[in-house]
Amino acid sequence: MNIAAITLSSIMIFTGIMLFINLIMAMRSIMYRKLYKESTAKYDSSKTLSAAIFMPCKGIEEGAEEYLDAMLKQEYAGEHRVYFITESENDPATALLQKFAKTRSNASVVIAGRAKECCQKNHNLLAAIAKEQERDNPADIFVFADADVKPGKTWLKDLTLPMTDESIHATTAFRWLKPKKFTFWGTMHAMLSAYLGTLMSSSDGMWGGSMAVRRDVFMEAGVSNVWSKTASDDIALMSIIIKNNLKREFVPVCQAESESVINDGTALYEWFLRQVQYLKIHCPIHWITSIIFTGLNLLSASSLLAVAFWTAMNSVTGSINPLACVFAIAAFLIFMASLSLSRLEGKEGQGFATWLIMSFPSLIMGFASLTGSIFRNSIIWRGIRYGINPDGTVSYIKVEKENA
Repeated sequence: MNIAAITLSSIMIFTGIMLFINLIMAMRSIMYRKLYKESTAKYDSSKTLSAAIFMPCKGIEEGAEEYLDAMLKQEYAGEHRVYFITESENDPATALLQKFAKTRSNASVVIAGRAKECCQKNHNLLAAIAKEQERDNPADIFVFADADVKPGKTWLKDLTLPMTDESIHATTAFRWLKPKKFTFWGTMHAMLSAYLGTLMSSSDGMWGGSMAVRRDVFMEAGVSNVWSKTASDDIALMSIIIKNNLKREFVPVCQAESESVINDGTALYEWFLRQVQYLKIHCPIHWITSIIFTGLNLLSASSLLAVAFWTAMNSVTGSINPLACVFAIAAFLIFMASLSLSRLEGKEGQGFATWLIMSFPSLIMGFASLTGSIFRNSIIWRGIRYGINPDGTVSYIKVEKENA
């Protein structure tokens, strides 16, 4: 057997293994989502827990009034309060939040002030948590939500249901980005986000836009102390859950929809780089695993492209059967389809072919962000740069763009 044949055989075996792993992960996630409702029969749906919802806000997102209204109209039998939180009275969102808060007796606005030792989001959350803790009977569950996603009517009920089982300490969901129209960067953002959602169902991941934790666990595990020094909320909490052997449940029925996608390449890179840097700081094993796995996927896809190009060139000279080129291209498309399965259930009007086309550039962006995180010791978030010490604490805060 010649060297070319050995090389081709090695590439096909290697990519076949990676394809199998990708398919297992994707199908596991799809089946988990499909079977989740049936599995909730084990929980006591007649039991309700009091909840405090914390929603940090900055600026006015597109569709903000619809999102805020949805948060205030939750179908939840238990006692629950909503805290809208901004940095200052001058934030464009403050007036709108105060208007909405007046429509519900269980809603209030908290002005947190500027952060000095942690990221602004953490500072905002801790200010509202302190208000809740001052109550005579604080909530059983702390719930955290982003202001740029629209929760369903039963979002709060579904998110807290697993915690009627006292062995469940935290829950989380994820978002589904639905671009209004095709744009290269916006569609890539949706693709990357969906892939992260697939990983969420088979990991200990937490997403700050839709997560909940028992109040007693939150206090006993010292989450406030960690948040008061770091630039991450969800992955810092994920690290605490892992270190303390706490049990968290992923709740796919709470998937929050949003049309807010990033349509700028630089901003998208910074967004994904920020997620990766959090992982690097708080969960280094997961970070290293992500670099290796993403690198292997990129190597597999690139190898198949190289084989397709090589066979195409040689088929012209007649030294290779043209069918070999067709086979190599088909293998590449099948491999990329395995990475696109996270968008299989999309209902936003963009066909699966769109996600198939975007899978390879999205893979490149993912790997570029992962490797870029090796050399970065700062995070840019909402126009603010946070310097990060090796232990994850914030070393400095620099406002680079007001009201970003």
